[in-house]
Amino acid sequence: ADYTINGTAQTISNAYDQLDRPVCVAHSQSHVSAVYGYNANGKLATNTYWNDGSRVAYQVNSYDSEQRLVLALARKYDETPLVERAFTYNNAQQITRIEDTGNDHGGKRGHALIIAFGRVGSGVNT
Repeated sequence: ADYTINGTAQTISNAYDQLDRPVCVAHSQSHVSAVYGYNANGKLATNTYWNDGSRVAYQVNSYDSEQRLVLALARKYDETPLVERAFTYNNAQQITRIEDTGNDHGGKRGHALIIAFGRVGSGVNT
């Protein structure tokens, strides 16, 4: 897709796999791109972000046997954690807990966001 910002032509390119899922999005002028990978069940498994040919960040998603997202982990190119979230489900397939362990939240690890039947609560473990 071509567009103009402040009189400068810009181009964003998209590539898709045989199932019409995005596998790459690239902005040619800024040399920024994102590459996506899928698991055998069609779920988004990886996405990698590039700038001028260098990897700047990536995310890996893990799923359980019922294809529910159980772990989303994002890191900078130097392995510095950006996001690390673990998801827990009840028997009704509802998310009951999201635990963010990738950020230290001011020196405290194990920040948990609890979602249960419309109620949201939060707590930090030291």
